[in-house]
Amino acid sequence: MNNKKQNMNTEYIKLTDLWQDGEYIKVGKIINKENWSPARVAEFCAYFNKYLGSNQLNVLHKLL
Repeated sequence: MNNKKQNMNTEYIKLTDLWQDGEYIKVGKIINKENWSPARVAEFCAYFNKYLGSNQLNVLHKLL
């Protein structure tokens, strides 16, 4: 795994941890503030769905 991909996964882990801690608005603000590309949002959503499930993904989708 290359360094860039590994760093993104670490960031995704931090965001999913924030989500599980109930910091929903903070997760949304981070994604918006960093001006993620549609491809990165899609990649994160796939990761998010894998680890937190489709119900939580639906909530994230409504938030974003």
